[in-house]
Amino acid sequence: MPVLGIVASSRKGLPVSGASLWLDASDASTFTFSSGTRVSQWNDKSGNGYHFVQATGASQPDRSATQNGKDAVKFKVSGSAYFMTNTSLGDWSASAFTFFAVIDFNEGEYSAIIGRNSTAGLQLGANFTAVNFAISRIGQATASSNLQPTGSNADVAVYKSSGIGSGSISVDFYKNGTAGSGALVLFSLGSGNKNIIGASSDGTADQFGNNGYICELILYPSQLSDTNRNSVEAYLKTKWGTP
Repeated sequence: MPVLGIVASSRKGLPVSGASLWLDASDASTFTFSSGTRVSQWNDKSGNGYHFVQATGASQPDRSATQNGKDAVKFKVSGSAYFMTNTSLGDWSASAFTFFAVIDFNEGEYSAIIGRNSTAGLQLGANFTAVNFAISRIGQATASSNLQPTGSNADVAVYKSSGIGSGSISVDFYKNGTAGSGALVLFSLGSGNKNIIGASSDGTADQFGNNGYICELILYPSQLSDTNRNSVEAYLKTKWGTP
């Protein structure tokens, strides 16, 4: 029988502390819905309050996908681009970061996970030309890894960087625990003016493939050690049933 006065938390902590952003699609309590499964706000679980919002109904993502028995958020359905924005997180790309994304890309487009929402801002995603995981200078240039999205299942993608210096960035990439063949490099990056998930600067181009979805996003404001990166990857792979 339940013990009165004691409430067990449904939010288990991450295996590595210090995340600056944590969006978890499996946690229904972090969502505000405009109607049905259409999401108007996705709350940050890191404790920093970096919530992502979308007030326009036609652009609201849809928490209607499923991965490993858990709910996930679709960012495009039948040609409609869904996206969410945040202005309080700041330019996370300018300093050291390690970014984890559990995502499913199932169509050959430039699929955007997170970006700085302006031309020449940094965007993390997958390149429609080579259909490989990639980074881009929005609207201008792309650097692709040698690793491709699985397509039939979600992947754990990890982007790790020391940040932007003199307009350039070098990003190490991992997919499901496997390292890419070399660092991804871009030059002449801009700072952007806000953060966006699921699409590029205008919310219509460089979007997810039809029915592609996000399961979880975690951002650390540092370059995690291999030990800590492996710990977070193992947590995400077990939770979401990725390869």
